[in-house]
Amino acid sequence: LNGVFPAGGQRGTSVVVQFLGESADRKKGALIGLRGARDVLVEGPPGITVRDVENINDHSVRATFDIAADAAPGRRMVRVKCDRIGLTNACYFTVGTLSECRDTGDNN
Repeated sequence: LNGVFPAGGQRGTSVVVQFLGESADRKKGALIGLRGARDVLVEGPPGITVRDVENINDHSVRATFDIAADAAPGRRMVRVKCDRIGLTNACYFTVGTLSECRDTGDNN
């Protein structure tokens, strides 16, 4: 697993999260990524429910995180469960009390 976007969400909201990754098939030398993803595992305090796990392509998976209003703020480790490679390495997803926002302004 190479990345998670967005890297966090606010308590009491639903967030569409994208997972990016690639890994090599040792026998064939090809990149197989997240092909065959079936689930996303969240390790840490309770409060996140995962639904609608969808393979976008061989290197990208999308899922919706429903974050409970009473979820404890803090980091969770997330992993993608795939048919071919098993569990990926972990990346962090942070539950916060503030809303996520993107910087869309000019940074020059």
